[in-house]
Amino acid sequence: PAALGLNTSGTPGVGFGTDYGMVRSRVRGLPGAFQQLPAVCLAEEIETPGDGRVRGLITIAGNPALSAPDGDRLARALDSLDFMVSVDLYLNETTRHADLVLPAPMALQRSHYDVAYYQFSMRDIANYSPPVLPLGPDERPEWRTLLALAGILQGRGPDVDVDVMDDGLASLFVQIAVADEHGPVHGRDPAELMAALAPHRGPERILDLALRTGPYGDGFGTNPGGLSLPMLLDHPHGIDLGPLQSRMPEVLRTASGKVELMPPEIVADLPRLEAAAATN
Repeated sequence: PAALGLNTSGTPGVGFGTDYGMVRSRVRGLPGAFQQLPAVCLAEEIETPGDGRVRGLITIAGNPALSAPDGDRLARALDSLDFMVSVDLYLNETTRHADLVLPAPMALQRSHYDVAYYQFSMRDIANYSPPVLPLGPDERPEWRTLLALAGILQGRGPDVDVDVMDDGLASLFVQIAVADEHGPVHGRDPAELMAALAPHRGPERILDLALRTGPYGDGFGTNPGGLSLPMLLDHPHGIDLGPLQSRMPEVLRTASGKVELMPPEIVADLPRLEAAAATN
């Protein structure tokens, strides 16, 4: 993918692999993956007393009271929280339990670059869509709401300076890019890159950085004619980068550097599967 592909940065052909089971739920000890726990854990983590009990919750879109297993139980658990905030356009089965609902702009009021599905496209493409409609006088971009919530959780108080937080986040991504010895901007001056990104803020600034340092990027001048956000703005119908290309074994980000067909967690669970099959 042109931007934000985790297997297009860092050391080619090897990585950290998964972290399956490194985090476990408090109540039942169910394994998590990629620092995330199964949604089925949420109700019991709210209901069960003890250290680490979930007493506050932020939801961003989504509707787990409808989509998660045993949604009725989760809905009852949400009512027992000390505080719940939802960032959402709608009052639904989940947000109706929130103490505070913070509205997000409508789809036509926000920009869009499809990070998720471009990882799986049949052809490599890059297409950025700016907002079609402006925000109203009392509306704010969703990213500013989320940064304000993050600042409050960090103890910065209610009057969070969102621009300072935005600059800090962009600076962090720039520092990661210049530290990547396999990347196109390794060793560059972070201040120089921040200045080049200056016309943009929020997600657009991070997207511009990701495009410029991606596999088709302009490398902040090292690859003239390469991708950048200004280039996508000049091509409103997107840019076709061609058919997919073989990247084995460089694409791998497993700890072994190989295609791991038999993860030990699955192998260890086969006896249980065989026993269940024998009884059916």
